Amino acid sequence: MVSSPSAAAPVPDPTLAVAAEDHPLGNLAPTPPMGWSSWNTFGCDISADLIEQTADALVESGMAAAGYEYVNIDDCWSTMSRSADGKLVPDPAKFPQGIKGVADYVHGLGLKLGIYSSAGTTTCAGYPASLGYEMSDAQQWADWGVDLVKYDNCGGHGGLEEQERYQAMADAIAATGRDMLFSLCDWGEGRDWLWNGTDQVGHFYRTTYDIRAEWSVMMSNGDFQAEMAPYAGPNSWADPDMLVVGVNRFLGNDVPGLTPGESRVHMGLWAITNAPLIAGNDVRSMEPWVRELLTNPRVIEIDQDWSGEIGTRLRHNGDEDVWVKQMEDGSTAVLLINRGTEARTISVDPAEVGRPDGASQQVTDVWSGRAYAASDAVRARVAGHDAALFVIGAPTQQDLEAMTTLETDVPPYLNLDTPFELTVRLHNDGTESVRNVRLEAVVPDGWLATSATSSVAAQIEPGQSATLTVDVEPDSPAAGAAVFESSATWDGKSGVMRTTDRATALALVPPAAGTTQVSAVEWLSSTNGWGPVERDTSVGNQALGDGLPLTIGGKIYETGLGAHAPSEVRVYLGGVCESFDAEVGLDDEVGNYGRVDFVVLADGVEVARVAAAGADAAKPVSVSMVGVDVMTLAVDAVDGENYDHADWADARVRCTEPPTPTPTPTPSPT
Repeated sequence: MVSSPSAAAPVPDPTLAVAAEDHPLGNLAPTPPMGWSSWNTFGCDISADLIEQTADALVESGMAAAGYEYVNIDDCWSTMSRSADGKLVPDPAKFPQGIKGVADYVHGLGLKLGIYSSAGTTTCAGYPASLGYEMSDAQQWADWGVDLVKYDNCGGHGGLEEQERYQAMADAIAATGRDMLFSLCDWGEGRDWLWNGTDQVGHFYRTTYDIRAEWSVMMSNGDFQAEMAPYAGPNSWADPDMLVVGVNRFLGNDVPGLTPGESRVHMGLWAITNAPLIAGNDVRSMEPWVRELLTNPRVIEIDQDWSGEIGTRLRHNGDEDVWVKQMEDGSTAVLLINRGTEARTISVDPAEVGRPDGASQQVTDVWSGRAYAASDAVRARVAGHDAALFVIGAPTQQDLEAMTTLETDVPPYLNLDTPFELTVRLHNDGTESVRNVRLEAVVPDGWLATSATSSVAAQIEPGQSATLTVDVEPDSPAAGAAVFESSATWDGKSGVMRTTDRATALALVPPAAGTTQVSAVEWLSSTNGWGPVERDTSVGNQALGDGLPLTIGGKIYETGLGAHAPSEVRVYLGGVCESFDAEVGLDDEVGNYGRVDFVVLADGVEVARVAAAGADAAKPVSVSMVGVDVMTLAVDAVDGENYDHADWADARVRCTEPPTPTPTPTPSPT
């Protein structure tokens, strides 16, 4: 492990490197390894009791039967110094029977034991590591019955490069004559994907810094798998770090952890890219949904399936990701990820994922196990921070229900005094018509439907859709989230089918007519590279309100935003503003240091970019905002993030009164 922030390693050069079956350390990882590690949840708070209880829980929960066979002791298992003869010494308080006693217990359950060290002078927690002691340490581990060695990258390196240090331990493991899976953990700093497969050093290798049980960190690590297809394969698997599914205590501290939806993204992304599945939660007390996800046989089958290449990212379009993996039996796994916070419909055409266009397909939902008949697009309504995962293949079952998708579409932001349209749509991507379709919509309190809220269609042909459009007006709505619900029923092969959906919009008040300071309005969101974005002061340090007066080139500004790259502030304008103006520059509190780009986006489209350096005077920004719903003020780092205290001085919008809606008569009930 390493305490640095999570970050992707450098993008590799395209070089094919796939390990052969005659690996010097044995053909121990023909498929990605599976197991459990103590680090993420317990950190240094480990003991023989914990490891043995975890091994018991792996068996009792069904995880062992699902394939999680390695029980890995991470850092902090030894005393703080070696013995007089240079040997590693298991901490007698934590492991009174030594590591061999634990290994014997684990082996008695049909499982395997892993141990931890580092390719440096100390481990990440400051314990003795193995640089210069490779032969001695490897032999100790072999004598204790160890089956896996995780080899980190902390401590002094003696001027040696990663490959040389990791090769030394590989040679030492080979010399013991014992089969020990070798896990390289250099965080991608040594670009190990370029040499591990060709030189056959370890069985799997870390490509990223440490994962955390946080959405952004997990996604950053997972994203790097998109670069690994030329390199990963049997006995040389790309490892974006351990699983954090169900981790709600991280290194001994309580954390919110990933939601079930985020955990599905995590599990699906690791599986479709053939990543090692090393759980890190407390398996003794996990919630049922955690156990079900970790042991889902269909997702594990995708991870363990090898057809010649790991899954690849087919599409990365804003908040939509599509990953594809060809399976050994000729089927295709497709992962649809929604990186946004609201539900969206994501679809792929058969030809995009290598399936015959227009042919009858069987589509299996990996999460539920339900199978559907499809001949058109593979489509799903995916909640925010969630994923749909399907396996598409030739039909093997009869009388499958049609693959259908219901979607509810409303504007993401609503003016409290402006009418809009709500759309409900049912897609039929199946092989036969769906009949007697009824669509319904429900609007929340504070909003009034001024047209019919239901419709009926006799049938929907394959590849077609039925649509219900509802006119909606404000009826004294409250500001905040408004949830619009929909449902669809139709006659299926097994009876009346029903599905539901919902969409959430934010009802907001746009800036008042006239000129308004951006620091005076409520923001949709803000992110900042150092502390919070400050209102009317510089960013200062990391606490809220610790900034100084905004000052650029000696000129003091009473209003504005104090940011630090990378930064982003999103402001709702509601289509009623005409322009945005500001003076931008690096704040004088950092002297002549720092280089940034100030970026203005209108509904996600860049409309202005201004470069600024520490010695520059303030520079004007003036941009049209006519018809724009959301304005984004971003600051990008140019050459690193140090000193990038970036000021949006006198940041203001000029707006008009929103149009007065024309009253619409209330419709008769349908």
